[in-house]
Amino acid sequence: MMKSLTLTFFLLILTQFNTVQANESYELPQSEIEEKGWGAPPPWKWGKLNTHLVDQDVRTGFEIYRTSRPSRQDMRTLCKLGITEMMVLSGTAERHELRYAEECPTLKVIYNEPQNTTTPVSSKFLRAFDAWVEGARHDGKKIAFRCECGCHRTGRLAAYYQMKHQGVSLEQATADLTRYGQWMIFYPHIYKQVQALHDYVQGRACSTRRKHCVREEDSGLAYEFGLN
Repeated sequence: MMKSLTLTFFLLILTQFNTVQANESYELPQSEIEEKGWGAPPPWKWGKLNTHLVDQDVRTGFEIYRTSRPSRQDMRTLCKLGITEMMVLSGTAERHELRYAEECPTLKVIYNEPQNTTTPVSSKFLRAFDAWVEGARHDGKKIAFRCECGCHRTGRLAAYYQMKHQGVSLEQATADLTRYGQWMIFYPHIYKQVQALHDYVQGRACSTRRKHCVREEDSGLAYEFGLN
């Protein structure tokens, strides 16, 4: 029995490793960056900017992206995309956006707090996020949010955005969470949190365990997000 479980676990790890190896052969074409017209974003290469267009309004110029921690060169890419505001869900702006600020002086970090994948987001955070999105939509801004790999905390918020602002189903949101994630077998709790976020969007009581439900309080939410 133990040998069978060990073999199964090894095969799961190997599958994830092979996925990463396959992704490593991909480099984002400059033409796609400049045109910003990708429909189904291709796989992510480790060490490359994991950037995907989530939504846009061609009438106003509004665009919202999900991305990963940027290098110096990546900051130039963000500037070419016209992104002017960034939400950092890992609290590492000092090591990236602020460190390479000269590469994109028009980019402002509006949130820089270390969220955790095991701790659900709060309703206070979601209301502030919604207000930020609506303001950017009204003003025709290009905005983005990220964590480190752009997979887990970013994927969770992207799923919320899709369900709240695009009317995407829970099934599609979780499919995209898997598609753009990495090592998701180690993050089953995020799927439960996304289920709870769907309940929140629908105005229903949380249908999963309490530890996965949207929190009511968030004492750490303060960084230039209109909540000081």
